[in-house]
Amino acid sequence: MYAWRRWAVMTGLLWCACRSSGPVRAPAAVGDADVFYEVFVRSFHDSNGDGVGDIRGILEKLDHLNDGRAGEGEDLEVGGLWLTPINPSPSYHGYDVTDYLGVNPALGTEADVRQLFDECHRRGMRVLLDLVVNHTSSQHPWFQAARVGPESPTRDYYLWRHDDPGWTQPWPGGRRTWHPLGDGTFFYGLFWSGMPDLNYGNPAVADAMVHTARTWLQRGADGFRVDAARYLYESPDGELADLPATHAFFRRLRAEVAAVKPSALLVAEAWTERARVLEYRGHDDEFHQAFDFDLASAITSTILGEHGDALRTELAKIAETRTPWSYEATFLSNHDMDRLVSRLPSLAAVKAAVTLLLMLPGTPFLYYGDEVGLPQGSGHGDEAKRTPMPWTAAGGFTTGTPWYPYAGELDTRNVATQRRDPASLLSHHRKLIRLRRELGIPRAEAPVMLDAAHPALVVLAYPVAGVVVVVNAGSEVVEMQPVALPGALRGARSVTTVLGVGEGGMRGGQLSWSRGQERFTPYESRVLRLR
Repeated sequence: MYAWRRWAVMTGLLWCACRSSGPVRAPAAVGDADVFYEVFVRSFHDSNGDGVGDIRGILEKLDHLNDGRAGEGEDLEVGGLWLTPINPSPSYHGYDVTDYLGVNPALGTEADVRQLFDECHRRGMRVLLDLVVNHTSSQHPWFQAARVGPESPTRDYYLWRHDDPGWTQPWPGGRRTWHPLGDGTFFYGLFWSGMPDLNYGNPAVADAMVHTARTWLQRGADGFRVDAARYLYESPDGELADLPATHAFFRRLRAEVAAVKPSALLVAEAWTERARVLEYRGHDDEFHQAFDFDLASAITSTILGEHGDALRTELAKIAETRTPWSYEATFLSNHDMDRLVSRLPSLAAVKAAVTLLLMLPGTPFLYYGDEVGLPQGSGHGDEAKRTPMPWTAAGGFTTGTPWYPYAGELDTRNVATQRRDPASLLSHHRKLIRLRRELGIPRAEAPVMLDAAHPALVVLAYPVAGVVVVVNAGSEVVEMQPVALPGALRGARSVTTVLGVGEGGMRGGQLSWSRGQERFTPYESRVLRLR
């Protein structure tokens, strides 16, 4: 079907979606009460010695994430998992799917996935699956049949034309998006020729994707991280992102998902500026949450620049655009980005960034391995961002040969070693996850960023919760000066340091420290409770 024919269908779809979609109740267990953990399944843990991580490997290591005993043990106590694609795929990463309802045999079976759902639910965890809605693999049976010719029953599952209009990917350095089949026709594939885009102008495609989501929810999934959410529809003149019909489809998906499981969570990967990302919330009838790439950049920029202005500016934008903190899926790293510890100057700097992430409201997503400072692997491809998880100083990922070499510094950057060290990066994550729950940070009001005497000091206050967070974002020792508190905190009679060291006190509505305790070492974090 030609691109302009697809456009002609959009008006009807938009009308239908608007007519049928009403307000949908938010999940019973709202996502912003949790910390999620992204598992790149192939690299987390291998249960059978073939060198490839699998679903049973996740089950074997689930106690590292959540052992089901709140406030006890050595687990991270994350509230949910996000699994990268588990469907059959010809690639190692799985984002080119050949069967939406199947499980990649290299990763396990449907029974394994159901067992993972059940075990996570027993521990109070939710499981999000990656839903790759924009495109399939070129090896998907739909595309293999479609390429035979115009009479194929699945021809209209994709976009075709007899020339290349010259559209390029809508980001800097973007390549052409129409690919020759070799018979005088071209098909549309935004990312590359191995991932042909689906034609959502064909109602059968939209129905199939809704059926996929409903089926996985019925099997036990708790929602979806929706890949490349911006790109479902294109206009005849080459507008490739954020079209009204895309929003209409997600309104339909939200309603269909809620009909199966009212508590299900939809999280958008819409990698663009804040105001446009906010559009994917709709009138609280599209996505429950979206990843905040701008905030992730602001946190790391604050550490790299040793100055709080980047974070202050981004918090002001959140307030200005009225972005609800419940909509914020916050993070510092994911499978598409260089490893966090490879972007920041030291493990101490990583600790400071993690403090800022976990002491902000919203729903933080942690990338596997970041809790132990897993560095970038060898090579220049995306595989280097997705290397095997280091469980012990010997590796511990597999009894065989890992599918990709371990990254460096195995002797210290592994779970077993850091679990025994109360000052480790892993212990820092564990303390903060428990602390954010104890202090009520997930549901706290918007933080107030206070003025500090030194530009490297970031001071966040939560007047209602009675919490103040202080982070030295710099690489030098900083002398802390008294900080004026918001009115609601000026009457506090006691200050308790619940993370870090140093005795705080109150003096004339200002927060201060005892002499000798006012020095903040490089990248030091303190969290204070005011009563």
